[in-house]
Amino acid sequence: ASAYVKGDIRSVAVGSVLASRTLIGETRFPIGMAYDEDTLFWARLMSKASLAMVSQPVMVYEVSPVRSDDRFALNPVRRFLDWRRELRTLTDCNIPLSALKAREGLVALKIARVHYARGDLSTAARFLAVAAAAPKRRSEAWRCLR
Repeated sequence: ASAYVKGDIRSVAVGSVLASRTLIGETRFPIGMAYDEDTLFWARLMSKASLAMVSQPVMVYEVSPVRSDDRFALNPVRRFLDWRRELRTLTDCNIPLSALKAREGLVALKIARVHYARGDLSTAARFLAVAAAAPKRRSEAWRCLR
């Protein structure tokens, strides 16, 4: 679960994991999150059991880049803080705070990129400061270069 949160394991694609009702139990997708709710859901399940993913695509769909970016552009600070509050609840799954902070950095970097591309340098700088404070490893330098 920790590796998944940090981005060391590829994201779960729609339909690529089957989980029993017993495993899922009361775990649900967080309601009202602007982004990354799937990561929160899958991390909770991964903290309970090992999951196997199907390697072949099960479903292919197109994502609108503009719509995707808009999620990060609208009310960025409030949405990030709401998401981070939900992310931090994963400590009850024994996911280390360092992994959660690494995820915060990855999401903050995505938000910064959107604001930079749209010319909002002030907001981009604020989120870059959050991303800069996140734990990093040399092997993750490519994320910053993209």
